[in-house]
Amino acid sequence: MYGYNRKTYKDTGYYLQELFGLPKESFYPEDPPIPSEIANDDEGTIISLDVPGVKKEDITIDLSDNKINVTSTRANVTRYWKRDLTDSADQDKVMAHLENGVLEVTIPRKEKKISKTIKIT
Repeated sequence: MYGYNRKTYKDTGYYLQELFGLPKESFYPEDPPIPSEIANDDEGTIISLDVPGVKKEDITIDLSDNKINVTSTRANVTRYWKRDLTDSADQDKVMAHLENGVLEVTIPRKEKKISKTIKIT
């Protein structure tokens, strides 16, 4: 009966947001991230993000400083997903595909550098 009630907290937040004209983030920093699954193999990483009802125009994927940031917006609710990338991730070849409410981001690994010994003549 007593205690924290997220629905009441959110309702109050909406009221205060409208009253003071403040951005949504000032009241809801704990909005849950986009649900995801991550699969790794020798060729790279495949990230599957659940974004039901979100159009591809309402999704942004940013890559910078070995980080990936995905933002989706639906019905004035913005959700985020962020991760660090390994140095082996080939950021120039990242691909994304949206189908049936699942965003699939493929991050291939960089080709392995071949090491060899040079004989001096």
